[in-house]
Amino acid sequence: MPAGTILFDTRTVPYPLSGVGNLVQVKTRREYQAVDWPVTTRRYEAGVYADEVLQHFFPTALGIITNIGNGYGMPGYNGAKVEPVWQEVVDLTMIERFGFSAADFF
Repeated sequence: MPAGTILFDTRTVPYPLSGVGNLVQVKTRREYQAVDWPVTTRRYEAGVYADEVLQHFFPTALGIITNIGNGYGMPGYNGAKVEPVWQEVVDLTMIERFGFSAADFF
């Protein structure tokens, strides 16, 4: 992936999808197989192949951002330095869904 590019995805969706257990999965038509090709020269030739496809059931959950701080952190970069900003986020929706509260865990 080129410098200055961020690829992101999500593992959760804002609403349930009926009949979808995984948001992303690999569908395999044929597992890995090795093929020893017939000898036609003095070289021994072989190959390993698989027939697979990536299934993504919520494609709007994928994203890519490019041209971010192009060259940032690289030798010779003279631009502004960006300091990280940390913010603690507490999301209790999952444990509350199962009838627990923060007092049960903290």
